[in-house]
Formats: sequence, structure tokens, C-alpha cells
Amino acid sequence: MSPTGDWQLAAGDGATVTLTAPALDAPPSAVAAALRALAPLLGARGPGAPTLAPSEAKAWAAATHEALLAGEVTFDDAVVAPFRAHDLTREGVRALLHLGLTDAGGLYKTLAAAWHVAEGDYQRFMDFLRRANAALDYRAYRRVPR
Repeated sequence: MSPTGDWQLAAGDGATVTLTAPALDAPPSAVAAALRALAPLLGARGPGAPTLAPSEAKAWAAATHEALLAGEVTFDDAVVAPFRAHDLTREGVRALLHLGLTDAGGLYKTLAAAWHVAEGDYQRFMDFLRRANAALDYRAYRRVPR
């Protein structure tokens, strides 16, 4: 599946829910709207609650990364709350971090600033990543001088 088009959410009972993802060149507000539409669907609990299929985690991460960069959503609303509600997997958080650290050259501080995490919340941001066992090794993302 490409990052655009329909995202299929599979429920445990075999039912599916479809969400149309915005185009890659869509404004950040369209991405944020898609994320807001997705949130209630993932808010369902219990057997049969829809979850993102693993193949769609990258598309979710790309859309969320763009929305975070644009300041359309907060890290707490887009990542922390869904993770704590068991609606977002550790792999989803890591996919998002991979995109962010790639852009930030492996610098978590730069990533936090790009995602509009307040300086006073940086430690809480890092604590969440550590406690969620989602932090990635920054060294793999550092740019080597040429």
C-alpha cells in the first residue's frame, strides 16, 4: 500500500474500516484531519477493536511525522495518548522515530524542537521513549562529515 489512498483497519472479528489518507502533497491540515478521524476508530476497546495493520504503520508514521512538523498535532495527542491506551504499538512509535531521527541527523533535541515539543517537556519526551522501550540508537542516524 502506498502512503496515500485507503487505509484498511482490520478488526479481530474480520470486519474492516476504511479511512482515506490524504495525498503526499496535501497540506498538513489535511493530514491532521485524517489523524483526528482515525483516533476515534482506534479508541474502541476489547475484542474486535480495529488496529493498524503492520503494513500501514509506515504510512501512519509518515502522516504523523508531517503533522508533527507542521505543528498540527502535539506529540502527546498523536503518540503518547494512543500508546498508553494500547491503540499504538511500540513498532509504530519506532517507525515514527526513524523518520524523525533521519531528518534530525540523529539528534533527539533537534527532533523534539522540530516536533514542537517545548524545551521544558524535553525530559518528559525522552522519559516516555525510554519507558515505552521505543527509543532508537541515535548513532545510526548521525551524519558522517565528508
